[in-house]
Amino acid sequence: MVLESIFKTKALLNSHLLFLLYTVIVAVISIAVSVIFFKESASILSIAFITFAFMYFLNNVYFHTEKEVLSHETSFFRRYLFVIEIYVKIFVVLVIVFTTLYIFLPQDYRDVVFKEQVKTLEGVDNLRSSLFITGNMYVESPSDLFLYIFLNNLGVMFAILLFSFLYGVGALFIIVYQASVFGTVVGTKILSEVPNYIGQGAYGHVLAIVQGYIAGLGLLPHGVFELLSYFLAAVVGGIVSAILHGHYVEVRRNFMRLILDLSIILGVAIVCLVIGALIEANIILS
Repeated sequence: MVLESIFKTKALLNSHLLFLLYTVIVAVISIAVSVIFFKESASILSIAFITFAFMYFLNNVYFHTEKEVLSHETSFFRRYLFVIEIYVKIFVVLVIVFTTLYIFLPQDYRDVVFKEQVKTLEGVDNLRSSLFITGNMYVESPSDLFLYIFLNNLGVMFAILLFSFLYGVGALFIIVYQASVFGTVVGTKILSEVPNYIGQGAYGHVLAIVQGYIAGLGLLPHGVFELLSYFLAAVVGGIVSAILHGHYVEVRRNFMRLILDLSIILGVAIVCLVIGALIEANIILS
């Protein structure tokens, strides 16, 4: 790919600004190509194109991490936090990109680019409304609501783990989609704030954006834990996929340590889901 020749993996890892630029370029090009050539499916294909564009970069990152995992010289946190940090950066930058596009795209294009994301949010709203219907089994007790949320998020986490294991960086598709949904939420909140600042010019628009992001932060108390669990699952599947792709002898020699490492990471991911579900259930019932 042309972008892979221009943006070298080492350069992207060493420069936050270059990584930001690369992510923005990838997102904009992917969305533009989807809208121009596959308009009816643009909201999903744009996510796929962004995922494809990151495959070469992330595969290089995983093969680098593979060496760290099979080495006895690095600490547990050094072996894995590096990859988690990359997923976090991709997610945050894409949230900003999707939010910006949601705000500034004309309504016709916004409806195309964010069609599936809006449907997802409408489905979530409808589901939450149904939780309060009299006699609904999910609201018989707070524990039932917690269990429902936890099992739903656990299913997403295992889907990410499976995607990542089977396709290496395949879990990035779900993570990018989550970023697009989050960007849609924040963009919607920003646009809803704009009428409150009519007549204040550019300053009013800045205030609307700030208020929109602050409102979007309402998702963070539980969202942070859910996202962290998804990132951890993606790391586990991606590392296993990268290792099984190559150095079988080294894997056998370090098999027990590898199993212990990955078990710890999955354990932390599940704990994060429990915390996130507890917080979300409390928010819904409050």
